[in-house]
Amino acid sequence: MRTPEPVAYLEERHGGLLGLSFFISVQCPYAHRLYEVNEMASEQYEPLAKALALFTAHMHDQQVLHCDYSPGNILWDRKADGAYCFSIVDINRMRFGPVSMAAGCNSFRRLWGPKAFFRLLAQEYARHRGLDPAACERLTLAYRRKFWQHYLRHHKMEFEVDV
Repeated sequence: MRTPEPVAYLEERHGGLLGLSFFISVQCPYAHRLYEVNEMASEQYEPLAKALALFTAHMHDQQVLHCDYSPGNILWDRKADGAYCFSIVDINRMRFGPVSMAAGCNSFRRLWGPKAFFRLLAQEYARHRGLDPAACERLTLAYRRKFWQHYLRHHKMEFEVDV
């Protein structure tokens, strides 16, 4: 798993509880974040979904679960040969240990984009981890729907989220 090289961090605590925290790293050169998926046509996002599924499956197989796997925390770029590369930022919320199918599918809940992107993402993720693709797709879509329905009750979005 790639992450930007750390430089420093600062934590401000009040009564033993974490208040503010800052992490400073070398800037990652990757030009894209997953926010862009919402604006892509299917022929553009399909190879990205497959590459992200493989990257995530590998990370989870290595027993690493990012607990804030959101569009702004996944940086990506495409090399001249067409291969995708990813970098994960905001790594202060990680869990280490076995990653179940449910936990893995739940990790996609904060991402946005067309439902078809998530169907493909879940199926490819399941294939790479040796899981049931239909069950993984059902779980992924259910976790996303629950997260976004709750989020949208409390926040305004400038665009429609496909749940």
